[in-house]
Amino acid sequence: MEIKFNINEDKGLHIFVGKMGTGKSNLLNAINWCLYGDEPIIEGKDQLINKSDMSTDEQPRLNTEKYKCLKPGNTEIVSVKIYIVDGNSTIIFQREEKYRLVNEKTVNVSEDNFEVTIIEPDTQPQIFEEYTANAYVEKFVPQEIRDYFFFDGEKLDRYFKETSGHMNKHAIETISQIEILEKSKETLDDIFSEYRRLTTKNIPELKKITEDLEAVEDKIKKLEEEKVLLDSQKGTAKDTESHYDRLLRGVPDVKKLSEEQSRKEEKKGKLKEKRNEKEKVYKDLLRKYSVLIPIDPAIQFVLDYISSNQSIGKFPPTNDERLIEEIIHKKECICGRTVDSEEIKILEKLKEKISLPAKIVAEILEESGKLKNLKKEIVNFPDVMKRNYEDIDGLDSEIDSIQNEIDEIGRKIKGYDQEQIGKYYENRGLARETIDRNNNRLGQISSELDKLKRESKDLTEKLNKGKNLIEDTSTIESKKDFVNNSREILEKIKDNVIVKIKNEVEEKTKDIFLKLSWKKQTFNGVKLDDNYKLYLIHEDGFKISKTSSGGEGEILALSFVSALHEVSGFNSTVVIDRPITLVSGEATLKVAEVLTKMSSNKQLILMFNTDEYPLVSTVLDNACSDKFLVGLTSSERECYIQKVI
Repeated sequence: MEIKFNINEDKGLHIFVGKMGTGKSNLLNAINWCLYGDEPIIEGKDQLINKSDMSTDEQPRLNTEKYKCLKPGNTEIVSVKIYIVDGNSTIIFQREEKYRLVNEKTVNVSEDNFEVTIIEPDTQPQIFEEYTANAYVEKFVPQEIRDYFFFDGEKLDRYFKETSGHMNKHAIETISQIEILEKSKETLDDIFSEYRRLTTKNIPELKKITEDLEAVEDKIKKLEEEKVLLDSQKGTAKDTESHYDRLLRGVPDVKKLSEEQSRKEEKKGKLKEKRNEKEKVYKDLLRKYSVLIPIDPAIQFVLDYISSNQSIGKFPPTNDERLIEEIIHKKECICGRTVDSEEIKILEKLKEKISLPAKIVAEILEESGKLKNLKKEIVNFPDVMKRNYEDIDGLDSEIDSIQNEIDEIGRKIKGYDQEQIGKYYENRGLARETIDRNNNRLGQISSELDKLKRESKDLTEKLNKGKNLIEDTSTIESKKDFVNNSREILEKIKDNVIVKIKNEVEEKTKDIFLKLSWKKQTFNGVKLDDNYKLYLIHEDGFKISKTSSGGEGEILALSFVSALHEVSGFNSTVVIDRPITLVSGEATLKVAEVLTKMSSNKQLILMFNTDEYPLVSTVLDNACSDKFLVGLTSSERECYIQKVI
């Protein structure tokens, strides 16, 4: 597939329109991959650069149609070429990688090959590879600041985020090219250390101080390097966290809800078990009382009969024969008194007098107690059954309530890709962990640096006091002082260059914003503060650190990007995927008008969804050099691009 743009000095606007998923973002990915070998726009997918022995479960960069038709032993090539016209010269950036089907399950990916071809009039083309080729990319758009040239529309609000400062600072330092000064200073640092060692090598006391000082300085240097790295990581993590916050805005934590749903299912299961046990008890009681209640009149009759006969003395006394036998055997009364022989004779006669009817009466009275217990159970039957019924009913209500909660969770997560959303939450959590971890470490580093800098100051003072012990080293000392002065000058130059570039970017951003903005009475300036955070200045003088969907944030972002381009000299093409995604209402047309103004002196490639473009078509159709429709073929394995303007 080849895409050719009309080159028009007054119209540098090129537009792509297509439905979600048709491949518009592939253009942005293709540019990044061709120039830098990666695809940062792809979310949640592993990069496949230089992967060999790749499983077919992973999506290769190879066109899907070609991939499906790939046969063992055959080779297919993925290639992207970018043609840049610079005056009379043409620069061609080309990257390619090869795919080969080794067996039914494995695709072999060769090392990608990158080269740059320079075509000058009346000369043979020059082809460059590896380091030299990458150097041409850095001249075109340095990888460190590519996010200010090729980006998606959601990033247009990052300049008002807490995370923007470190990104803006890094961009300004990159275009200031201070790395040359930093390398020169590192060289001078090494020379200074060597001279310092030479001046003290023959004096043990000073040599020890010098060694200690160098050790402290080395620790300081490593900690400061670590601090820069941690700050960068923290900034990136904050960007990542903000990105996933946007993706998850209004989206439930499906993983968390699914886990909660599982816990409630488990609780419901336990309640059902308890309810079943209660129901079993209830049924057992019903069976028991179904026998007792019918014989209640008979029980009552027997109890009344026994009671009436007892009251009129028809039952003989019911002496306990076993008790009498025990007293006779032990010769001891139940009160503990010793029983004499006369008393034993009386007891033996009493035992003989106990008749069979008396034993029967004792058994009748014993059964009477059991009947009384049964009668009591029959009387308590309504209360017992009521309590059991209430327990079962309460458990049913609790089970129904939990089921409603389970159903509610189900409604919340229905229709969502649980795996994908879970991954979003996981990635956001990992970003937060990085932020917290780096904050803790940065706090430790700050304390350690304070301590080490005090040590360095003390050791330097001790070393300076010991100069009177140094003999015949005036030449070396003079050179050392010269190098030290040079170091200080380089540091000041570096700071001045950064401040100068920062001020130029700030002023240029202000000029561009005031030209582009339609709210000329509302804002009167732009501020890039000491932390490189970007602000709008209200006409009343206060800073505006946040914006709404009114479009001013997007205009400020575009102004800042344009200012970076002009100040840096990297006046490359700008590619934006969905530039109006964060704008709403009448501001949408205003932003579209600003984009057309930008395209009058800069090549601008914009990509829109089909539901977005109608909002701005009245403005952009007349302003663009080219307009392309992007879609999928009927097989949905290939995309096509059709030029309509």
